[in-house]
Amino acid sequence: MQEQRLYDIDLIFISYQPQKGYEIEFRSRHNQVQTFVFTHLEGIEIKSLRPFEVRSSFLQLSDQSTRSWNVRLDFPVNIKLYELGSLIIEVQ
Repeated sequence: MQEQRLYDIDLIFISYQPQKGYEIEFRSRHNQVQTFVFTHLEGIEIKSLRPFEVRSSFLQLSDQSTRSWNVRLDFPVNIKLYELGSLIIEVQ
């Protein structure tokens, strides 16, 4: 994956299904949605170069349904995505 830059993101939605892999959706404050699908990741890491605030977060780890993680940020941030074995979501 090439490095991707996303702007004014205020919601990150990560879902995982064993047969499909990871689906990551980013929503901007202008309701623009960008979705990425990854099949061979070791994991996902969120890093930050500066402090940012999470308004709410929900984690679902059920074995019967899709595992998901929903993170709503308190204010829009710019994000850089890149892959180093795992996916790095870097908040800038």
